[in-house]
Amino acid sequence: MDWAEVLLTIAEVSIAFAGFASIVAVLGRREGGGWSIEDVDRFWVMIEYSFAALFFSVVPFALHHSGVKDPALWASGSALMAAFLLGYAVMVTRRLIRHRLAGSVRSHWASIGAMYAVCGGLTVVQTLNAVSDLFEEPFGIYLIGILWLLAAAGFMFIRLLSVIRPDRSTEGFPRRDARSLQGVAPEDRLVKLTEA
Repeated sequence: MDWAEVLLTIAEVSIAFAGFASIVAVLGRREGGGWSIEDVDRFWVMIEYSFAALFFSVVPFALHHSGVKDPALWASGSALMAAFLLGYAVMVTRRLIRHRLAGSVRSHWASIGAMYAVCGGLTVVQTLNAVSDLFEEPFGIYLIGILWLLAAAGFMFIRLLSVIRPDRSTEGFPRRDARSLQGVAPEDRLVKLTEA
């Protein structure tokens, strides 16, 4: 399998994540009428990571057809990705500080710290891939960066699904649990849940 097939497949998956996020956004708003700040941030982070994965999946094609060949092709892509990861970390930090000062963030700091650690490590690795010949397979290092973007989008997609999960107790959503189904026949439970 050559690099073109791999990158085109990743581009397709990135588009699918962005499309599914839009569907979840519509369903989430229709079901509950509103989202928390965290849910809005998850939505935008997922969209941003999806489009970043899409962008970095097609950048090598533009560079290749501009005359850039191996290994400069992957060095250039890695340099762009390192710059993106650094800039994105700054943007997310500013967003978190703004939410924290407004008192509107209840985020899970462990997952935020883990994402910063992985992004920081990837920024260093992509920078090394761009400026040195330390790695035998520069495409593999570039690919790891794109896969991270795709995995982060997937993680945010899973977190975003909690917006429309019917058993979640949050503002705008009715509480639906086993107590509300006591005395309801099993075949009528789905109807009862959808009416709540």
